[in-house]
Amino acid sequence: MFTAAIGLKDVIIISTKNAILAVHKDKVEEVKKVVQHLEKNNMLSLLNSEVEYRPWGYYENLTENVGYKIKKITVNPMSKLSLQSHQYRAEQWTVINGIAQVTIDDKTFELTSGQSTYIPIGAKHRLGNMQEIPLEIIEIQLGNHLKESDITRFDDIYGRA
Repeated sequence: MFTAAIGLKDVIIISTKNAILAVHKDKVEEVKKVVQHLEKNNMLSLLNSEVEYRPWGYYENLTENVGYKIKKITVNPMSKLSLQSHQYRAEQWTVINGIAQVTIDDKTFELTSGQSTYIPIGAKHRLGNMQEIPLEIIEIQLGNHLKESDITRFDDIYGRA
């Protein structure tokens, strides 16, 4: 996000992808009120880093609100996520680039660009990329608890299980 300020004195400006904060240097301690407001209204994602890196690639948080979160996930070539489940959320995956190798419970199948699948709450699932190009998907999380702490890992080539 482009941010410009001209002719201001003693002002601190913080610009992120989703928000701009301008505060006089003498009022910096009041920023905690803004953070409390964002927390109360489930809007802390405005302050968090939008991109999270993992051993298999990275994801970008696109939007989040009560009951849903939308991410763009990029899986590096010849990489895969852990076999995992979630107790409080379901997921919908749509491939936007590449070929996804998807495991849901006892079934493994491929999805190509434009295809999608639904992962119900509690299902063991894994996303993999067995191609030489990055895999990109859109993930929609639906549920009451949309934090990474909801992951139960069963198998992980990166030693996190």
